[in-house]
Amino acid sequence: MKKYLLLTGVIVAFHCAYSQCDFSGQVPRYTLIEGFTSCSAPPCGVGDLNLQNVLTQNDAQGGKYTLIKYQMNWPGTGDPYYTLEGAARRNFYDVTIIPWLHVDGSGEDEILFTNNQLVDYQSILSCVEVKGSFSVEDKTVNAIIHITPTVDINESNDLRLFIAIVEKETHGNTCSSGQNTFVQVMKKFMPDTDGIELGNLTENQAIIKEQTWEFKGDYFMPYPGYIINHDIEHSVENFDNLEVVAWVQNIATKEVYNSCTATKGTSNISTNNLVAVELFPNPVTDELYISNTQQVKNITIVNMTGQTVIEALGTGDKTMVISTQYLPSGIFFVTLKNNEGVQITKKLVKK
Repeated sequence: MKKYLLLTGVIVAFHCAYSQCDFSGQVPRYTLIEGFTSCSAPPCGVGDLNLQNVLTQNDAQGGKYTLIKYQMNWPGTGDPYYTLEGAARRNFYDVTIIPWLHVDGSGEDEILFTNNQLVDYQSILSCVEVKGSFSVEDKTVNAIIHITPTVDINESNDLRLFIAIVEKETHGNTCSSGQNTFVQVMKKFMPDTDGIELGNLTENQAIIKEQTWEFKGDYFMPYPGYIINHDIEHSVENFDNLEVVAWVQNIATKEVYNSCTATKGTSNISTNNLVAVELFPNPVTDELYISNTQQVKNITIVNMTGQTVIEALGTGDKTMVISTQYLPSGIFFVTLKNNEGVQITKKLVKK
């Protein structure tokens, strides 16, 4: 089976390999599968069908994976749902053939990909837990993603969080590949394909990131050569059919540490936002002030050995004050939880 190679308009058969990185840890891995496909390439129909069969097998074994598909603009007129953000991911991986997969950052042949290979990826435990929730109100998508490392990760600005909105099924982009349905089609990154810098991560210190995207204008079916302009239009066929996926990735090594498919909620995610909570002074002496605590249900402070040293209930006030005069000098972790069960952990230093 030939694949399509994009090389100055010339189509030839091509194959390459990409080695998998091992970054072991303590939490289950939800393997990220990124597919590059097009409705104008008949081999993509073969590859996508094979992948569907693989995922059906994997679902019976627990289905610990996250799937996102990027529609490409070749061969011929390409796929009408091609976007510049999809092109950015193609360039990120230097993808030149379709159908093609990147699995946790490693290149794989979609036509030859097997469930055994997927299970091998899933069997490597991760050192980062990624969870998320989202809501869709009219044409606005709100997402909140929780990242909890189980070890210290010191990778400067190379570690990024990527968040993308996908449409679980599309039908408007059928053409010559023989497919009448495409799945997990990427519609928009939040905020963009550069991702969100995470910096260095501290063991067991949770990070929460929230993003919102409003699709502008009306639905528009792009014609050959035209690319959706997100400032004035969108290509979402059904807003009830949207989903949010997220993953943590090292952009230097391309290694994906973990991913998730966010859980859909019924309320505005922003009501769960604890990102604005701040501790001061830090380092602290006798009194710790915690700001923006209107939605905090309870507060727990633990020491480096995991022992709880202070517990307090939220008051509903904008600022809370906790006495720390009897705490010994050292490092502590402050966990704040709201009524929805969302929590965030912050590092505290006592002088």
